[in-house]
Amino acid sequence: MAAKNDKGIAAFKKVISLWPEFVYGTLVSAAYSMAGREEDARIQAAEVLKINPKITLKDITKNGYYTFQGANKVRFISALRKAGLN
Repeated sequence: MAAKNDKGIAAFKKVISLWPEFVYGTLVSAAYSMAGREEDARIQAAEVLKINPKITLKDITKNGYYTFQGANKVRFISALRKAGLN
């Protein structure tokens, strides 16, 4: 699973480098959290909140990750919550 998370982190970082204001691209915090990199996850979640201080997990699920299904959606949201997003 770690290799899969590392690929996700690399992909999100590429998005961030190309489009830093794209708040959903900064959700690499979920990948960090899922990879057990809690400090990195919290740092990245703080960046998300700097870009958009009013963003909520409800916004994220409605506007960006609505195609996630079942357990994947639950895991994703749980990882973001663990990283510090509400």
